[in-house]
Amino acid sequence: WVTFVDPEIAHVGMSEAEAAGKYRDLRILRWPYAENDRAQAERKTTGLIKVVADRKGRILGATIAGANAGEMIHVWALALTKKMKLSDMTGYVAPYPTMTEIGKRAAVTFYAPLARKPIIRSVIGLLRKFG
Repeated sequence: WVTFVDPEIAHVGMSEAEAAGKYRDLRILRWPYAENDRAQAERKTTGLIKVVADRKGRILGATIAGANAGEMIHVWALALTKKMKLSDMTGYVAPYPTMTEIGKRAAVTFYAPLARKPIIRSVIGLLRKFG
């Protein structure tokens, strides 16, 4: 659904509260409009995206509050319909600079904790040595 107010609010799938009633280990991912180059260029930095996923990265729901939210939610509606995971959302190339990149950035935050694991850090270090 989309509510065309200022700023727009759009939602698809489960809310955080609904998902918490069904799943034990949720991941709540957020990314602010203020961190997006297009939003900064257009001076529309008020807003954020919130994505609800399970611990394996399955997308359960998404809410966007901000400029063009109604135009950005379709990507998440497609992801839910096709049972995509966050890894699918991080793999696509969003045109730059667009507001759609806000959603991709939120999805990438799912993997941030992996970078702190010692084994992953070792692999990254080896990859850097080999260029």
